Amino acid sequence: MFLCVMNLLQILGYQIIRKYIVLPLIGLNLCISSCRPVPVGSTATENGKILDSLYHAKDFFRMKTSYDGLESRLSEYEKLYYGSVLKNLFNEPGESLSAIAELEQRFGKKITDSTRSALWQLQLSNYIKRLDYRNAARVSRLILGNYTAYLDSATLSDIRNELNIWKALEKVPAVKASVNTDHRLLLTLDKAGLKNTTVRFGSDSVDFIFDTGANFSVIRRSVAEKAGLKIMETDFLVGTITGEQVKSRLAVAPQIHMGSITWHNVVFLVFDDNSLTIPQIDYHIYGILGFPEIRSLREIRISKDNILTVPARPTAGQPQNLYFDGLMPIIAARHGGDTLAFSFDSGASTTHLYPKFYEKYQRAIDTLYTITSIAFGGAGGVQEFTGVENVALDLELGDKYGQLDNIALIVDERYTEKRGIFGNLGQDFIGLFGGFAINFETSSLWFE
Repeated sequence: MFLCVMNLLQILGYQIIRKYIVLPLIGLNLCISSCRPVPVGSTATENGKILDSLYHAKDFFRMKTSYDGLESRLSEYEKLYYGSVLKNLFNEPGESLSAIAELEQRFGKKITDSTRSALWQLQLSNYIKRLDYRNAARVSRLILGNYTAYLDSATLSDIRNELNIWKALEKVPAVKASVNTDHRLLLTLDKAGLKNTTVRFGSDSVDFIFDTGANFSVIRRSVAEKAGLKIMETDFLVGTITGEQVKSRLAVAPQIHMGSITWHNVVFLVFDDNSLTIPQIDYHIYGILGFPEIRSLREIRISKDNILTVPARPTAGQPQNLYFDGLMPIIAARHGGDTLAFSFDSGASTTHLYPKFYEKYQRAIDTLYTITSIAFGGAGGVQEFTGVENVALDLELGDKYGQLDNIALIVDERYTEKRGIFGNLGQDFIGLFGGFAINFETSSLWFE
């Protein structure tokens, strides 16, 4: 077992149930997932094995709780090793890099090549989370030049593909937001029911989807050309929900604006206009404001009446209940006494459940529901998966409780939207409450 980066590139999946498009966009997912730890060999304690087991089960919330409780009983090696993994997951990439450096300094002679390969991949994940493209390119080259023997074919292909992105962006600084005062604006709903905000490029204004589930921002080629953005003809492949792959390009906007907020150095994935069109409902996506830009605001609050508030000073004292699978926020929710991990996607109109939910509750689901076919389509075409319609789901998040009765559950393991989590929370679940807030600095999400 070794630590790996599963780089799942997905774009423009929309769910068609009974010939009606009910989930027009499952977001753009340039998903550099967090790395898998390797056993620490002869130095492993029983407590270290517990942490390793929780990681491989992708039970990261329990892993963090266990680490906090067991830290005093772990070896120094284990503290640094598993600490670096958890800091990566819980949005502390700088601290994770420091822990790896200390691990190398103190235990370098004991680290095997397979473990060192794993640690380099963890560093790559950290640099990507920091949007440090130069170091992401450097570490990708190092891994490909020295550790291919420890990579499976999928990981090797992904690192090679994504290196095309990091090379093109090596001289681009990380995105930076200027928020000088508390900012409030109204998000509008488009015909697909997704939240939009007006983005300005100089004197031009365009409505973009505001999407925490999009791992990178996206722009339509015609919009990029009109805004005068230089499109980099760098080829890399983006996988679709149906397993097909499409080519994408890159563009960098020196500045864009949303109300009084200004972003600098905004990276866009550029797609041809027809790839951002859903003809069944005459729906055109002009752009998506994604996770890097939203995270740079430090905190956002969205009310039930779609008022977006960006405070100049983030809220303190909220519990840490988010981790980040690559650049995708994952929230802890309770169902039937179990703590489950769900992706949190403000750009998805509906909530749906993944195969891992079926695996855990298969006996009850088979008793209550009938498995059928559910069709999904997107940039790669349409494909049918086995699943269940109209599943009832109740969840607790902190002191809030919500229930939905018409959830789609995907049973088929071929379905690529899984990433070891139980489902995706969309706008239908979010709308059960008065609003929500995310503090990216403290990895906290709460409903109001």
